[in-house]
Amino acid sequence: MAIANFIDDTIKCTSYYSILGNMETNSPDWAALAEKHISLAEAMGMTALTLSESIKMSSKVVLAKLQSYTEEMGKTIQYDAINVFLLLEKYGEDCRLLVENPTARLNYWMDQEKK
Repeated sequence: MAIANFIDDTIKCTSYYSILGNMETNSPDWAALAEKHISLAEAMGMTALTLSESIKMSSKVVLAKLQSYTEEMGKTIQYDAINVFLLLEKYGEDCRLLVENPTARLNYWMDQEKK
């Protein structure tokens, strides 16, 4: 279950970074940051799919979760980038930590299994 929970975290953050990368803004600095977010979302999505294969989780499950989390986040911000703070507040820190140290997050889930 530790890997399944880690995959779920990865999928949530894939949705989060995908939404950040696809927001439109008038800021000229945003293009480079948006590209970074899209690349990060793509890499995380591939990680989730690769890990899901290792535990025999269907790729359809991964894609369904990705769609569900993306829809949930879209509804949270009312499909308007002006409300993105709501996502930053809810997912920003957790996703940043996952990206910076995925091993720590996986260890967290493995420790939870022991309880």
